[in-house]
Amino acid sequence: MAATTTTDVTSSYDLIKDIKEFDHTKNGVKGLKDSGITSIPKFFIQPPKILSTLNPPSQTNTSNNIPVIDLENINSQTHRPKVVEQIKEAAREWGFFQVINHEIPISVIDETIQAFISFHEQPGEVKAKYYGRENGSYSSNIDVYHAKAATWHDYLKFWMAPEEQAVKVEDTPEIVRKEAVAWKTFAKKLAEDVMELLCEWIGLETSRFKELSCSGNRLLVGNYYPYCPQPNLTLGFAPHTDSNLIFGEK
Repeated sequence: MAATTTTDVTSSYDLIKDIKEFDHTKNGVKGLKDSGITSIPKFFIQPPKILSTLNPPSQTNTSNNIPVIDLENINSQTHRPKVVEQIKEAAREWGFFQVINHEIPISVIDETIQAFISFHEQPGEVKAKYYGRENGSYSSNIDVYHAKAATWHDYLKFWMAPEEQAVKVEDTPEIVRKEAVAWKTFAKKLAEDVMELLCEWIGLETSRFKELSCSGNRLLVGNYYPYCPQPNLTLGFAPHTDSNLIFGEK
């Protein structure tokens, strides 16, 4: 009887109802955290296969081995070929690399991160007017209605380019407006610098990727991960592969 009772309770759980109620609050996971919950909603609980990977018994930390490319003096005739060779090796062996001395001021990075944090930490009623799943929106789990399980994060995103898709400056939250514009300027320059180096490695004209509009789509996303009362049952973000040519994160 006990087994039958458990099955009945599980089968009666209305997943879509719970998701809709969560979505309609327009408060995201930050709202759940602020409500004082001690257990997370069922639709945030990851499948056993995923949960089994959260705390592997042991693993080698390979973070220090990720290729780091120094972009300082990339216009130097003596230094640039070395950078291209380093990128060639990193792309072949790893498929990605980290760049340093990229000319984006630390102040711009820190101020942009803090601006997005400040947005997410505003009262729910202030953020709610930006809630949605279109461009220039604040939300939680863009795929919440069709993912196997939701993850513990909220986000604020803007398409910055192309022009016809870019969010209007006046439509962005004022609390992140100045920082988003500054980030856009520096990030565009960095992306184009890296793409020129990639072109040289492949043997193309340095402007070829730009001509193909590889830097034409630019999306700025500020993810936010509030405190979770049961971090052993969920993830901040699901495993995925980004299709971007250039991806920035801190």
